[in-house]
Amino acid sequence: MKKTLILALALVAVLPVAVETQVREPFRVGVIRYKTDELVRDTYTPFVEYLAEELGTVAELTILPVELAPGEEIDDEAIPAGEELAYMLSQGEFDLGIFKPFPYLQAKINHPELEVFATHLIEGTPTYLGAIFVRSNSGIETLADLRGRSFVFTKETSTSGYRYPRGVLREHEIDIDEDFSEYSFSNNHVESLRRVLNGDIDGTAVDHSAFYELPEEERGLLRKLEEYEVPYQAYVLSPAIGDDERSQLEASMFDAHRTSMTRSRLFNNGLGIESWVSRADLDYNSLRRYLGIMRSKPSLTVTLQTMASAESSLAQRGDLLDVLQQDLVAELALTQRFLEVSEGMTGADHVVTVNLSMIDDQLTCRVSLDGRRIDTFECTDMLQERLARRTAVEVLSALPLGDELQHNGERWFFTHGRNDGIQPETYQFSVETSTGSVIELAEGAVEEVTRLNTYFAENPLLERGMTVMATYDVGLQDVQQETESQLPGFWNNLDNRWGVIGLGIALLTGILGTYIGSKKRRMFRNLLDESNELVMNLLEGKTDLDRLLREQGEKIAQLLHHGDITENQFLILNHRLEEIREVVKRLFTDESLQAPEVITGLREIIGDGKITEREYRQLLHLVDRAAEQQNV
Repeated sequence: MKKTLILALALVAVLPVAVETQVREPFRVGVIRYKTDELVRDTYTPFVEYLAEELGTVAELTILPVELAPGEEIDDEAIPAGEELAYMLSQGEFDLGIFKPFPYLQAKINHPELEVFATHLIEGTPTYLGAIFVRSNSGIETLADLRGRSFVFTKETSTSGYRYPRGVLREHEIDIDEDFSEYSFSNNHVESLRRVLNGDIDGTAVDHSAFYELPEEERGLLRKLEEYEVPYQAYVLSPAIGDDERSQLEASMFDAHRTSMTRSRLFNNGLGIESWVSRADLDYNSLRRYLGIMRSKPSLTVTLQTMASAESSLAQRGDLLDVLQQDLVAELALTQRFLEVSEGMTGADHVVTVNLSMIDDQLTCRVSLDGRRIDTFECTDMLQERLARRTAVEVLSALPLGDELQHNGERWFFTHGRNDGIQPETYQFSVETSTGSVIELAEGAVEEVTRLNTYFAENPLLERGMTVMATYDVGLQDVQQETESQLPGFWNNLDNRWGVIGLGIALLTGILGTYIGSKKRRMFRNLLDESNELVMNLLEGKTDLDRLLREQGEKIAQLLHHGDITENQFLILNHRLEEIREVVKRLFTDESLQAPEVITGLREIIGDGKITEREYRQLLHLVDRAAEQQNV
């Protein structure tokens, strides 16, 4: 009892947890006080004890204080405490820090080495709700109707009660300084709602839980104009934590809810935490958006590898490999899709590997993204001119951006834009419906692009909450060489004559080779279309499709044998057939993929009797998305 009293009065409360240990150093956890000390302590002490036991050590829980004015409500955003926690994490004085979202984002700016790895779920979700309310009889039907009205926020440090809704209003082209007749702060979410109920203020933004603190009859007098999701706490490990210890902690946290023993011990808490799940820094980009913080972009590392078969050919070109490596990094950086692009970077979000080898006397390039091959092509000619550009195109094509479709009262919008490396002229926009079908937005549907947003013209098929996909859609352009104009007297030089004759012979040879290559490319394209069309048999029975896949595999093997396609083309086609086999396997073994909405989506994709490359990628995306939702 004495220790409890001391902890309640201390500026920094430290709770020692006695656990049998074989490890010298304790496991130290810091958490910012955002509720009462008692609630925070009761919630996280079992969690800290559990992790200590898993690591075989003792643990310390430290609650960093938040200074409150008299009568002020404990809020979620303590920036000074967040900075202190971030600094101590970066110095290894804490092993694990638990941040509310805005302090984490602020800490990330000053301490980029810190990164969220987990969050918790409450009622099955990693977010809580905020909402904008007005009186039901106010005549205010939309956010646009708030122009010229009065508004009350909670306080300037509140995410759900000020920072986030201000960003939401800004997205709907409402500037609180110019478009409200007045705005103020109440310092309490429930108090904000009561001012609206009393008619003192026209609208407010609050944590949605405050709405349910009102009597039912009062709740019936309010209208909810807008609802928004705010992420829960960010769990951040110190950079001093080793990979093995990190893996052990992640396994312990993410599996804790799977046994009745740990559930009864860890999740019987005042906050209602049900489990912990993996979380990445990019998951907080939506919050960055509305808080006016530049969204985080993924990092990318690029590696150029040369197989032994190509080394002798490339060695004759001097320091070409160094130049190619530099070109690859520069071209990918120019896309503006990545926070950082470099060679040999550890811990990057994405890894691009470019592999050069000799196949059938042709220099061949294989591009892989995160261990998955995304392109294979011949690059003997114009290597330096083509390699970097083609690699950038394929990488961007393999990394679409997705976000929920929103509406600002006048136009639909997608919250990514130029700051994210999204250009309307180089991207194709599509919308995934609630049934899994895909609507491709026709050219011209993109009405306007700002620094941050991509706006769309009105479309009766669009609804809020649909997923918008932005996919890089620039076709590869052949490198063309321009012929320089000839100077007078050129033909009078004998060496120039023989040079032109030699050039003519080379051109004729090139034309013949181009014709043969073109024929092979047409054959390859037809075979790729045939492979895609095999997918139409997905809904007609696995046995039949197995037979067709086997026959198609035999066909491309024979064409390779007769020289009708290249070895690279054969490898690409064979890879496509393996992809289709994997889809078939999943469709008939994973119950999540047998849901009616998935089947409906498949039927819509294959309904026209022909599957384009884009439709094929959409099908793969649909299957992957259904599987991911099932895993979650």
